[in-house]
Amino acid sequence: MSQQLLQLREETHGLLGTIERYNPSNLEVFVDYVRLTIDENAYDLDAYLAVLKLYQFNPTLFDLETTCAVLTKALMGMPDNDFFLCTCLLTPDKLDLHEVKRIVYMNQLLESCRFEEFWKYLEDHAEILKPKLKLGEEDDGSARYESAEMAGFAENVRNYAAHVIQLTYQEASSETIKPMMGGIDDAALVAFAAEHEWQKLENDKWMVGNKEDVIRSKDIVEKIEFDALVPLMAAAQLR
Repeated sequence: MSQQLLQLREETHGLLGTIERYNPSNLEVFVDYVRLTIDENAYDLDAYLAVLKLYQFNPTLFDLETTCAVLTKALMGMPDNDFFLCTCLLTPDKLDLHEVKRIVYMNQLLESCRFEEFWKYLEDHAEILKPKLKLGEEDDGSARYESAEMAGFAENVRNYAAHVIQLTYQEASSETIKPMMGGIDDAALVAFAAEHEWQKLENDKWMVGNKEDVIRSKDIVEKIEFDALVPLMAAAQLR
């Protein structure tokens, strides 16, 4: 994390903790901080919500490209409901914009665990990961944008996919896992499995669940002495 990001984080959080979070004159500070979190693979939901809240309170300040950057970044918060919280701050007309609907669709794919479709869609719309954010205006009154690149996006999605895999399977084959990870190769899968402490099994399978959570059947044998059955047999004859 760069010194610039640390300093801007301190300044931003100092504002977010006060009534100044609703001051539109601080929007440029918040957006610049958001841009750095995108470039440096940091994450700060409070700042993302603050930007969208200012757009909500000040419709004339709304910027579509910055909004899309925030929404895309919020996808990295899964499995938490960060994306939903962000969309709650958008009016219906904004949610109906084509650029916004694309990201909402990506969220739907992830929520429904349609990972192969997600990776294909992302490949076809790779520009989503290279957003531009509005940072004020130029001297001539035109909007001033700064480009960013969604660092760590694929890795975060893969970690979410791993979360789903571990909840769903005790054992999973490489054939099942690799498409969910965006078609990674064998070497990448081995490295990823090591990070998540998955154990390699036979037949190209992986132990992805916690061994302590594995339910194993157990035969229970009770030994009952014949003398203990005599009172029961006698009672049965009396009925």
